[in-house]
Amino acid sequence: MIRFILHRPRNAQNIGSAARALANTGAGALWVVEGEQYDRAQAARLAAGADAVLERMVIVRSLEEALAPCVDAVYTTGRLVEGLPCLNPRETARRLLASAGELADRSGGQDVNVNSHSHLQRAAAPGAGESDRASTAEREVALVFGDEVRGLSNAQLEKASAIATIPTVEKASLNLAQSVLIFAYELMLARGNGRAGQETGKPSNREKQRAAHALARAQRGPEPIADSARAPDAAAADPALEMLNFQGNITNPNDPAGLGAGGLGDERLQSVLREKARALLLARGFLNPQRPDFILDELLRVLRRGRPSRRELELWIGAFTQLGR
Repeated sequence: MIRFILHRPRNAQNIGSAARALANTGAGALWVVEGEQYDRAQAARLAAGADAVLERMVIVRSLEEALAPCVDAVYTTGRLVEGLPCLNPRETARRLLASAGELADRSGGQDVNVNSHSHLQRAAAPGAGESDRASTAEREVALVFGDEVRGLSNAQLEKASAIATIPTVEKASLNLAQSVLIFAYELMLARGNGRAGQETGKPSNREKQRAAHALARAQRGPEPIADSARAPDAAAADPALEMLNFQGNITNPNDPAGLGAGGLGDERLQSVLREKARALLLARGFLNPQRPDFILDELLRVLRRGRPSRRELELWIGAFTQLGR
């Protein structure tokens, strides 16, 4: 499932136009981080019949909440960020589909190398079973859009694993809904969907189920990261370790990186790692207390570029936790 996340949009009409773009292309689900004002009537007017997308739209309070279960997120911007791969809309579509497992499904279980940045993709483990590929297809990924005036902040872009930019000639900025449509269109093409003059009608039962599941999960809030399987005394020292597994057990010997059962690490785990690293490096005097995030984000960018697995992130979190005692 691909989430189109609008971060604090200022104009409800752009939400409606974005909903229409997603109805046109079937590219993904609409998520909105609370904007200044949301006028349902204004949005519906520009949605032009895409009411089903608006009804399934999920509104959350923070970008972190919207990204929590996502294993990959591409942030859109008109600016370049040093050290981050910059993708065009076509490359973005292929990357997100590969991360979500859709391209892997169509290539017999092997992820597709979507562009020259070979580190952006992981190949499926040899011998991965049908159950592994089935779980891969359910991975959540996201495409993040900033507001209509300032876009995404530099601080937000520093935390991205990749950015995407729409090539232009004279003016770099585009209307929010136009940007959504361009990326959604490329996703539709990459999937091989769409036909001139064709309307697919109402969403399928499968699409309804997935949308309902996403909405229910957003309402429930964060779930435990993992079951505990470590020594009892560690829990007393740090309750956060109850979420992690440090016994070195591999559920599937054909999938030592955890990409089948555990999968790629999601944004929730990235956030836990960031807080653990921040606390330790501040305590050790490595980070400048006045501007700790400047160097911290540069350090963690290495991990984000490598797109670590869930297990790899859990091991990093465990290492920082032990060192911080």
